[in-house]
Amino acid sequence: MRSLKILIPFFLFLSIIYAWYHKQPNLESSPSLSIVVTIKPIHSLVSAVADGIFTPKLLMNRNASPHTHSLSPDEVQMLRSADLVIWVGEIYEAHMKQILEKTVPVPKIFTLSDKEGLILYPYRKESFWEGEFEEAHEHSHNCDCGTCDEHVHEGHEHHGHSHSSDSIDGHLWLDPNNAMIIVNEVSQILSRIDPSNAVRYKENAAKTITEIKHMDDGLQERLKPIKGKPYLLYHDAMQYFDHHFGTKAIGAITIEPGHPPKAQHFMRLKTLLGDKSSPFHPACIFTEPQFENDASINLAEQFSLRYHMLDYLGQDISSGPRAYFEIMNQMVDDLLKGLS
Repeated sequence: MRSLKILIPFFLFLSIIYAWYHKQPNLESSPSLSIVVTIKPIHSLVSAVADGIFTPKLLMNRNASPHTHSLSPDEVQMLRSADLVIWVGEIYEAHMKQILEKTVPVPKIFTLSDKEGLILYPYRKESFWEGEFEEAHEHSHNCDCGTCDEHVHEGHEHHGHSHSSDSIDGHLWLDPNNAMIIVNEVSQILSRIDPSNAVRYKENAAKTITEIKHMDDGLQERLKPIKGKPYLLYHDAMQYFDHHFGTKAIGAITIEPGHPPKAQHFMRLKTLLGDKSSPFHPACIFTEPQFENDASINLAEQFSLRYHMLDYLGQDISSGPRAYFEIMNQMVDDLLKGLS
């Protein structure tokens, strides 16, 4: 009898815990979904749409550039076991195209750069885009497609461009308008493969788009003091950001990321940096954490210019739903530090 008196409260306690547990919402209702996203900014937008439902996997979580990164065996295995792989596309991750096609069935590859409504810009083939280096600017006017300068550079939608894929700039997430389109596209594909959570994906997407709009308004206001102020980049990575926010990169140290500037281009850089009376003389040279920056730093020191890190991939920012917003805000912080 005494043992029974001791056990009754214990079983009552277990019943309360059981009832409480089963009343809780099932936040992992799709634990079997394995969604792999290639880079952190896009992974963040996918995470925001999937928030409270499942956690997507980030493929490239190291300090490496998607332009040059070689996949490890573990990363290849991650692709192989994925239900869906979300990437920007060959325009940004060309090195991954061959292994992706060999490893992942086509229906499981979701290419963002193919989606309707995105603003897409062609890569600028020259490394100077303003001022006394007029031949670079003339290049865009003479584009055979007939739409590059007139439509794309006005910020209109541009889809089905006649350039080859490697001539389209892949840093498309740096325009908040593109980020909102990505969120909508991700919501639709996740709803198709996981229809039981379609309503929640749609709600998360709507919330995320509202946040992006709010962020956009705030960044526009913060950037007002430096809009139109010339700066120099390591490579041509900022034109989506510049077109949207009115900031002004006037050139790049190198045309091809991961490779030093060619001798002729290096001499032109020195001519540009040596003319401090030019309205296009840069106030700062921005380096990137994914690449060797000796050439950038040497030029900055030789011509008494500031140099500062600019990270559009958020290498030091934790992955997750907030990462995109932190990356964009950190970029504005860095631009203000370099140009104010």
